[in-house]
Amino acid sequence: MTGTDGAGAAHLRLVPPTHARGARPGRPTAIGALALAAPFAGPPPASSPAAAIDDDEGIPAVALGAPRQAAQPPDAKAAATVLAQGLVEVLGGRRDPQQVRGWLDDAVFAWVCDRWRTARRGTSATTPCRVRSVRVCRLQGGAVEAVAVLDDGVRCRAMVLRLETALARWVCTVLTIV
Repeated sequence: MTGTDGAGAAHLRLVPPTHARGARPGRPTAIGALALAAPFAGPPPASSPAAAIDDDEGIPAVALGAPRQAAQPPDAKAAATVLAQGLVEVLGGRRDPQQVRGWLDDAVFAWVCDRWRTARRGTSATTPCRVRSVRVCRLQGGAVEAVAVLDDGVRCRAMVLRLETALARWVCTVLTIV
């Protein structure tokens, strides 16, 4: 929005952003592409020692000797769904693999990059693929296995993921497309 001040000079009026239709608090809003923000829990409660902010660096300050609680990873199904959609877009050549790097271990990331290069050369299918459903099975040791049903309009495929926890987040250690 523009206007003029008393002297006739133009100035800009800042307008706060509006939320997209259907946006929910605590969830990333994306228009035109999938947001790959990890569904992590919010910041620590204001009453916890970890909520204090060091004014010099803007980094959370933790009181010495305060007991640390083990951080829990986000919901496995939500994480598997977001990752599966992101991988579909990467493997289709529509998203850069660096955008899912934090979700993958080194071996899986190398495989995804190889497939991405093939897709970018135009030798893979160009029909957009979508994730129809995701099922999750919890294993011993905190790992989960998930299967995502992928649909490209012509046929359905399965994407199998093994997710393991690393520093309170999920990391894909095995990826197979059947």
